Amino acid sequence: MRKFLKGLDLPEDTIDAIMAEYGSKTTKLKETNDALNAQLKQIESIDPKALQDQIAQLTADKDSAIQANEQLTRQVEQMKFDNAFNLALAKSGAKNEKALMGMIDKSKIQLGEDGKLNGFDEQLNALKTTDAYLFEGSEASGLSHNDNPAIDDLTKYRKAMHLIK
Repeated sequence: MRKFLKGLDLPEDTIDAIMAEYGSKTTKLKETNDALNAQLKQIESIDPKALQDQIAQLTADKDSAIQANEQLTRQVEQMKFDNAFNLALAKSGAKNEKALMGMIDKSKIQLGEDGKLNGFDEQLNALKTTDAYLFEGSEASGLSHNDNPAIDDLTKYRKAMHLIK
């Protein structure tokens, strides 16, 4: 490059200035080129198969976490339902909550967002009508079964026969 510039009959101080500028630009370009080559080597050292395996594992882990979260959410919802159901049974006035539990169709009951059981009261009231003997406040003998005429006739017959008072 210096020979080329001397061939143009340029003064020596101008040639020195041009060479200094050319050298600084060349140095910067060489440094940039070296940095890019280092990055390229780093990228080339990455194993795409290993990255694909890692992505697959992370995806599987994410799917497992989502399934576990859904399962836990279902369990929490079931616990909320069971607690609300058991509390409603306890407040129902039943003489035997287990017997009452077997007579209620849980599939027709839903837990509302307000925490109340939708469909429970309807079944409970129907059972209080048809099976009053299951609840506190009904006659101990069980003969007064919702004023059923057949039972009333039986009670009258027994009283007439002096079997009961």
